[in-house]
Amino acid sequence: MYQKLFELKRKDQLVSIYYDSQDREKFLFGTIDALDEFFVLLRAYNNVGMTAGLYMLPLDDVIRVEYGDPYSERMKKLIGNVTGVPSGVTEPVLLSMLEHCEANGRVTAFELDRSGNDDVTGVIECIERDTVTVRQIDLYGADDGFTCFRIEDITFIKHDSDVLSALTKLRAMRSDGK
Repeated sequence: MYQKLFELKRKDQLVSIYYDSQDREKFLFGTIDALDEFFVLLRAYNNVGMTAGLYMLPLDDVIRVEYGDPYSERMKKLIGNVTGVPSGVTEPVLLSMLEHCEANGRVTAFELDRSGNDDVTGVIECIERDTVTVRQIDLYGADDGFTCFRIEDITFIKHDSDVLSALTKLRAMRSDGK
């Protein structure tokens, strides 16, 4: 699968990545922004062609990839001139993605140990040798304490999605005293 994804990344091809063995209809759509032997990073678009953020998932979770199909053609028309912001993420994808998230200070969601949930949502405070410390953010954009977890336990990262962008905005409003 790595070779095919690498080729699709090189061609900047729009792809649908299916990744959930429990829900085989579930997929992410976009272009591959970064790839290594462990993770793939997708610059995603939602079903109406707007940017949907960055999604990092384990390469082992990729069940199948579709491209060049009618859905991709439809989405290409909807996306038009909309381009997601390239992340600048390189190899190794996990560490580079963490550094990207820390540098831009936006709210990020983390799945840990293949839980299937957003286990931690917040802003990265610091990345140490084998751990990440996150300032947690609640549903209203308020600080909700800190949490620390092992980097090796991260299995999925969502960054700059619609919901997370809204939390980033709410958090900024709170820190501005609004």
